[in-house]
Order: sequence, then C-alpha cells, then structure tokens
Amino acid sequence: MEWIVTDDIRRETWRRLFEFTNIDLTIEAIAARHGPPKDGSQRQNYKKQAQQVRVCVLQAKEYFDAAEASTLVTSPNHAYYGAISLASMLMLLFGDGSKSLDVLRRDNRNSHHGLHFSTGCDAKRAASGLALVDETRAEILENGHFSNWYQTLPRAEQIYAIHVTVMESSANRSYRPVGYYEIPLFNTLIGKKLTVIDLLKYLPDLSTDLFRARIGVARTKITHQVEVNVPQRRISNVWYVHGAASLADRDAVLAGFEIAPEFMESMLYSEDDSTAGGIVRIAWRIGEPTPRFRWPSPRDNMSRDTIYYADRVETPEFVDMYLVAYQLSMLARYLPDMWISCIESQCKAAKLIESAVELIKKKLPILALSSVTPGGVTISTHLEPWKV
Repeated sequence: MEWIVTDDIRRETWRRLFEFTNIDLTIEAIAARHGPPKDGSQRQNYKKQAQQVRVCVLQAKEYFDAAEASTLVTSPNHAYYGAISLASMLMLLFGDGSKSLDVLRRDNRNSHHGLHFSTGCDAKRAASGLALVDETRAEILENGHFSNWYQTLPRAEQIYAIHVTVMESSANRSYRPVGYYEIPLFNTLIGKKLTVIDLLKYLPDLSTDLFRARIGVARTKITHQVEVNVPQRRISNVWYVHGAASLADRDAVLAGFEIAPEFMESMLYSEDDSTAGGIVRIAWRIGEPTPRFRWPSPRDNMSRDTIYYADRVETPEFVDMYLVAYQLSMLARYLPDMWISCIESQCKAAKLIESAVELIKKKLPILALSSVTPGGVTISTHLEPWKV
C-alpha cells in the first residue's frame, strides 16, 4: 500500500488522478492489466479508451469542484455526476474494450443509469426523524450504466493489516495484504433494493454520526496485527478490539470470528467488559499447518482506522457510496420540495445527509484512485501509524 503524506488531501488526490489525462500513461495502465497490444487494431482500441478515460477524469474534477462550490440545495447532483465520471474511468481502465463508451452506445439497454429510484416519503414527513433516508431506495437493474461498470471491477478486495516481524535483535513493522473477500457477482444484485440508511450504516467515516443519531449497527474499531516471531518460530494473528458502543455490539462482532473445528485450540479470546474491548488471537508454530479461519467484515476510514461489522459487508465501499450519491441526487433534482423540507428542518436525516455528501466529495475520488493504483494508496495528513 502506497502512503502519501500531504497537507492538502484533495489537491494530491486530483493531482494523481490527473495522471490519467496523459494518454501514454493511461495506455500503459491499460496494457498492464490486459497485456501489450497484440496488433494495430488493439493498439488503437487502447488509445481510444485512454482518450475516453482522459475526458472522464476532466469531467469528474469539474463536477466535484461544482459540488464543493454549491450548497446542499444542489451539491448532491454535482457529486453524483462526478461519481458517474469516476465509475466510467474505472470501467474503461478495467474493461477489455467491450465497455468503451462508443461500443456501449450501440445498445439502447445501456442508455440509462441502471438503477430505479423510489421513495415512500412525503414533504411533511421528510422534515422529521429519519424518514427520508429510511424510505428512499435504489433498485439495481439488469442493464444500464451501473451494471456495465460494476462488472468490470476486480473480483477480490484486498484486506490489509500491520505486520510485525521480530528477529533476534530487531523488529520490522509494515502494512501488507493479509487476505481478501470476493465481491458479489452482478447477477446476485439484480432486483436488490437498498435504502439510503442501509448504505450509510456501513460507511466507517460516519460511525460517530450514526452513534450520535442513535442508529444501531453492531460495529467496533479493531486493529489487526500479524506477528511473526522468528526466534520462537511462531505466527500470530491478533485483533485488538478497542471498545464497542456496548457489550452486545462487541459480542456480535466477535461472533464473526470463525475457525475450522480441528484448529479450535489455536484461537484464544480475552475480553474486557469494562471497556467493551478485548483481544482475539489465532496462533500457530512455523512449519505447522496454517489454521483455516475467517474474520468479520472490515472497512477503513480515511485515517486508516478499521471498523469491523457484525453484518457481512461484501460490496466495495465505492459501490455503496455511489448508490448513496445516486439517491440523494434523485431527491435533490426530482423531489425538491421534499429535499428542501428535509435539509432545512435539520432533522436526523438532514444531519446524516450533510455528513454523507461531505464524505462523498472527499472520499469517493480517493477510493477511485486507490482502485486503479496497484497495491492501493492512502493519502493522509499524518505518517503511517505503524511507523510512528
């Protein structure tokens, strides 16, 4: 994982994304995924896709600039079209040519968002509680833009942890992949309906907002550390639970740790009920069979703190934030009376929407950049915590 320290995260994110406005660099990025062009026709196709990527990045920047310059009255609309541009960029970089924009335009089934918006709310109820985010939903359709870009995403999302290697007289700390989860196949998503609150619950940067709004979802901050002690010939996976909102939340998350029955003796729990924290450790000796185990769903916030959820979270965060942006945009554009009623009321839904839009503007471009950067990238105002 590449780690970039800067005093201006937004500026550095767009500086890196703007590398894809260079046709040669983008052709090289496409070739790195699909191999060098085999003939002149494929070379031209790579160039065509690189030119389309360039336009997507340029448009994404202007849409997000517009979102920054506007208020909540219209900013979700700008942010969603920025999200469309970033998703198109991913599709063109990950796709094999069949997803280039000119090819997709030949089929009328691709001429819509690929999502169906609906809400059961009204202007009066939108001004109170969580009604607007609880009753507004997006249904995933079989065809359209969402289908096209989702199907080009890598099938696996890597999971990272701190690695500590202890030698006789030294120790080395780094941040490396420790596993992955497979994202759902698109055909399993068709017809699925997700409300705004369904999606917001699992955005780790909104954890404190959700807690203050008393929206329950079992989660806790956890630090995962892999410890390799060479002198003792011992490997340990350790999860340090920093304290959940309640003992029930902690226990629900801990229930997500699973290990094959024959390795049960390799797993140890240590719980601290006074802080709703604890430690989970799976250890074995080097040379012995590696235990088969799995752990709860993790997502990282922008500071690289990891939030673990009791519920299984399978789709990439970029996908969930895109679906949130779509629904908020539809509300702002097509139901302005309901939208204004909500945001001017300063109800719970309004405060969550405000935080969500700010998060989309900041984090969605970073998630897009990390997706197209081999090994991923973090852009932060502080040094890597495992090096401090």
